[in-house]
Amino acid sequence: MHYIKIKKKEIDQCNICGQIGKMTWDHVPPKSSGNNLGIKVNTLFEGLPTETSYQKNFQSGIKFRSLCQKCNGEILSRYDKAYINFIDDVKQILNSSIILPEVVQVPVQINKVCRAICGHILAAKDFFDKSSLIDKELRKFVLDENYKMSPDYRLYFWIYPYNSIMIVRDVVVKSYADKVLFPKGVITCISSFPIAFILSVEDNDKCGLHNLMKYRTNNIDDIVNIPIDFRSSYYLESKNIRNFLWPCNIGIGWDEASFVIGGESMNDSRLGITSLNKKGAK
Repeated sequence: MHYIKIKKKEIDQCNICGQIGKMTWDHVPPKSSGNNLGIKVNTLFEGLPTETSYQKNFQSGIKFRSLCQKCNGEILSRYDKAYINFIDDVKQILNSSIILPEVVQVPVQINKVCRAICGHILAAKDFFDKSSLIDKELRKFVLDENYKMSPDYRLYFWIYPYNSIMIVRDVVVKSYADKVLFPKGVITCISSFPIAFILSVEDNDKCGLHNLMKYRTNNIDDIVNIPIDFRSSYYLESKNIRNFLWPCNIGIGWDEASFVIGGESMNDSRLGITSLNKKGAK
């Protein structure tokens, strides 16, 4: 049985710097991704929440009490500004009435955006994971703006046209389906409108997604053009839109995974539908 551990202790170990101190709440994903309203949430493996069946009721978006004040208020907030600009630009394009090409170039402060996403991935656990090699590498990357993270770390992204939010840490997905490609190796997913991200340490380019990490440069303030591929919301070489739980959609359908396995952090998965609480949660 998978359950939602509500929060860390008020005084605990920060998921980014590892220091013991007063914990603060971090929105995962950031509020700019629509994660600022009342929302009913289950773990991924308990399925979609309903008005009467849910594990947790967040009043102002999904949050984790997992970061110290410095990491949340000074380090991540600095990177989040670039992330918010990126998300807002994509939203503006999606809401445009102008006919646009399938791929649009968007200017992005790439080094800050990548660190913002990695910082929120670290925050999305209700415990300090000292054994995770992935978390150790992400911490170095977030804390040091000059750190050259291994090119093995990839951050794939796709247009996510849903009002749901999915957060899944450190799982392996296996599928025997032959019509849809699934990412290999250990992955972490943060999916919310308008973009879903998949952190992977394997080469999963065949899934038809762009790798945000490959556009990184040496200067933290550099701005580079990133291709926003509107076809990415569809399965590769298909007219079918990706499932809102992809790549963690388990079942026996033609586009579903056979199983998902993981460790303790699977208990920290979140699945919520924002439209359930238009007037806010109680």
